[in-house]
Amino acid sequence: MLIGASYVASSAGVLFSKGFGSMPRLQIESGPPGKLWVTLPYSTEGVARIKEIPGHSWNPERKQWLLPDSPATRAALAEIIALPP
Repeated sequence: MLIGASYVASSAGVLFSKGFGSMPRLQIESGPPGKLWVTLPYSTEGVARIKEIPGHSWNPERKQWLLPDSPATRAALAEIIALPP
């Protein structure tokens, strides 16, 4: 398990949340069927990696990424989570 990370299964649908102290969190939530909502602190590398995921879309109202819930997406998110803060 990553230090500073928490895995949560709740009615709110939060699947993963990672932060360190006062640093912003990367959060993955259940979305519409077959989709995941992803919130991450802005970084050019993080955004570039999200944009490499086929089927990504940015929701400006929610300020979240909507991604397909697939093994490939989960593998890409695992790589983003492993990026240094």
